[in-house]
Amino acid sequence: MFYIYTHTTNTISGSIEDTTLSIISGFVKQIFVKSATSTTTFDFQLLDDASNIVLNRTASTGTLNELLELPIHGIYTVKILNSTVDENFVIKLVIQEI
Repeated sequence: MFYIYTHTTNTISGSIEDTTLSIISGFVKQIFVKSATSTTTFDFQLLDDASNIVLNRTASTGTLNELLELPIHGIYTVKILNSTVDENFVIKLVIQEI
């Protein structure tokens, strides 16, 4: 079964953060982050429930679209940081639950 976390929001002072639902056990299969304009540069972080950074991507421009096999468990914090423009972002995580 797949859980798809989707969040659409505007950055304020170049950043936003949100939390996922509790995930019993699974793998992040895809991370997709898209800014409203293709020239916006931003950083992306995924933190576990102990505030450890488990994924860090810097200087993405326009769209971050990455396929991966990242094991996860619990509640995660999704962050966009250092956005060059305060604007709308779409964030999607595709999580395969096991």
